[in-house]
Amino acid sequence: MEEDNTRDKKREGSRNLPLSYMLFFDKLLKNANASVMVSDSKGQFIYTNSRFVESFGFSRKEIIGKNWIESIIPKEEQGEIGKVFDVVKGRDISSSFETPVLTKDGDAMLFTWISVPLQRENNMFIMFVGKEGKYDIEVSKPKIHEITDERREEIYKEIIDMLFHASEKAEPDTARHCVNVTNFVTALAGKLNMDESVIERLKLAALLHDVGKLAIDEKILFKKGKLDHDEYEEMKKHAQWGAEIIYPVYFLRDIIPIVVYHHENYDGTGYPYGLKGEEIPIESRVLSVADIYEALTSDRPYRKAFSREQAIAIMKEEKGTKLDPKLTDIFLDMVSNNEEKNA
Repeated sequence: MEEDNTRDKKREGSRNLPLSYMLFFDKLLKNANASVMVSDSKGQFIYTNSRFVESFGFSRKEIIGKNWIESIIPKEEQGEIGKVFDVVKGRDISSSFETPVLTKDGDAMLFTWISVPLQRENNMFIMFVGKEGKYDIEVSKPKIHEITDERREEIYKEIIDMLFHASEKAEPDTARHCVNVTNFVTALAGKLNMDESVIERLKLAALLHDVGKLAIDEKILFKKGKLDHDEYEEMKKHAQWGAEIIYPVYFLRDIIPIVVYHHENYDGTGYPYGLKGEEIPIESRVLSVADIYEALTSDRPYRKAFSREQAIAIMKEEKGTKLDPKLTDIFLDMVSNNEEKNA
């Protein structure tokens, strides 16, 4: 039932969606392990993912541009759900609520939804992540559940987990790399006695720092040999693409600087902005050290992994050029003592 990807892009493009949204929808949400729909503030579908198509039976061609309440909510409940939607779209934080829904074939289900506002400039959309299940609620009176701070953190983690696993399906090697980098970052940040809130932000940035590679042509991403000049210039865009992809999600915006600057070099020769020394946020410098070590000690499409000893030697040579010398010394001392595995 999935429609041609190019056709989807044309439909979305006709709605003048920024490229960041197109990447977010097509590259991440498509493979999410939950039913996902995105509507505009009028309630019109602008996107549904593969799981939604499977769950509800509507192809994208049948449903894009139509009102989601009129399309999947039983008539007798549409008024109440409309009131819920009015509240949800007026919030700038996530909400949670349950609704009865109908599939294309008329089968009734109960869905719990998490709404996530997506905002960029003058564009306001709402992403609804839904899962089928049985809940002890009075279905005839849908209402928004007040979310505690603890539950909101759980929701954020659920959304992040969904996005990460979607990227894992799209590019497994990059996902594995990001998991390993997250472990190294956690260990180094702990060694530096960083605040817990900073460490959590760093872990999240490490997990998603290469999500921009989903926007890179696969011929470049998986090339066996060395990239030529033009290909390398294209690959360098992934840091900025990563920021573009995650920008619409409001609770991910504080990690954008870490993601954007993780390929800046200590001597100012990095990209995308050529920042130098402490102009580069310390979180990005920490991420860079962990990122380079993991890359060196892993198989790449164009070479086999270096040994630990070889990686240490290479990173010592890059102190003060690519890498912050103090952070590199601390990290390599940690690696030499196998402390990076204790995060």
